[in-house]
Amino acid sequence: MSCREKDINDKLLLITISKLFIFYIYNLKKVKIVIMIKLEIEDNYKAKSPIQLVPFEGTSKEDNVEVLLDSRYSTQTYEFSLDDLNKAYNELINNRSRILDN
Repeated sequence: MSCREKDINDKLLLITISKLFIFYIYNLKKVKIVIMIKLEIEDNYKAKSPIQLVPFEGTSKEDNVEVLLDSRYSTQTYEFSLDDLNKAYNELINNRSRILDN
């Protein structure tokens, strides 16, 4: 990876942190989260983030396919306990201003 690509990836990471959309789907004691990240591409740099279509229980791959196939978004699925989610949320809130100021 060239220095230029690393700089762009670092900028995309900051944009990702500042434009994070989290959708909560509750399933017993676990929380399933879909994180949709809007990538703002600079200088025609093309991000190579694969889109993963992961159906949730009671849904199908065809649900919301227009959003999932939008090339501006990358989606991935993670599973957390409620304690993990609360800890991550608190860390994000506590560190947000520090991260965005840098």
